[in-house]
Amino acid sequence: MRKNLTFILLCLWAVAAAGNPDEKKFDRIAAEFDIPGPVRCISEPRGEAYWQLFRESSRPYLDFKEKMEKHGRTARKTEQRLADLPKFYPKYSPLVNPSYQHLCDSIMAAIGALPADTASCRLYIINSDIPDAGLVPAGDDRWAIYISTGLLDTPGAHPSILQAIAAREYARYLLMQPQRLIYNEARPNAGTWLVGAALLGVMATSGADFDPRYDEIERNRAIARYVEENTAIIEQLKDVPPLMPYTMRYSKALTYEADLAALRLMQLLGNGPAYIEALKLQAPAYEKYRGSDNDSPTIQQRINFLSYIIDK
Repeated sequence: MRKNLTFILLCLWAVAAAGNPDEKKFDRIAAEFDIPGPVRCISEPRGEAYWQLFRESSRPYLDFKEKMEKHGRTARKTEQRLADLPKFYPKYSPLVNPSYQHLCDSIMAAIGALPADTASCRLYIINSDIPDAGLVPAGDDRWAIYISTGLLDTPGAHPSILQAIAAREYARYLLMQPQRLIYNEARPNAGTWLVGAALLGVMATSGADFDPRYDEIERNRAIARYVEENTAIIEQLKDVPPLMPYTMRYSKALTYEADLAALRLMQLLGNGPAYIEALKLQAPAYEKYRGSDNDSPTIQQRINFLSYIIDK
């Protein structure tokens, strides 16, 4: 009896010592990407000061910036791939709904987007029934954050949730996540980093994602080249809605990094739970279109991580 009791106690001790593997993983992620304590306790102006200090204290971003400044082989390849990527031109795109532009600008102001980024990173509402949001290059070193009318019209999409979603995509822009993703995948034997979503659908049906200065023949040639060079990606597009802008296939690390940035900002603004609610709002469409081969974390995994961070 005593031996059995000793064995049980040893087992319980081993389990306690091992801890929850998810918690250990979450702690490692937080150690690498979470915002330093002082950044979370900024006084007014909250948003602008937060983003400025946030970028200055991000070691992954600073390391990447240093690599790009050295202009090595992978850095040059990254610049070329980004330059070759088809662009989304909001000024000419029939997808953009201009009647919502005042709302878009007020959302960016609410999250404290830096004044210097007013022209270089702007939010747009696009006409699409699919609840979606993302960040795409818009040409001339500019970027476009988009939120679809399908997401805007989803029950429960109140202003705080829209702000939380915009904050996540703005964090991607500030931390140069698309460039970092391309850089990592520009190395030899790297995998697929771009999900075409409606890249070809948008370009082929409306011509909106190519510079309208291209004539029709050149645009068709460019689309043909893109299909030929990205066959593995294009094959995944058959079940994707035709009017969604293409999106990046972000890694787990980059996904959690952007989630943390958005969560901490919303906490600073007094509404931390809004970001988790935003993830729940996006969950049905995200899980439907993310693809079985996508190694990004699921919405539930992201919620579990952020809930752990909040409760810690």
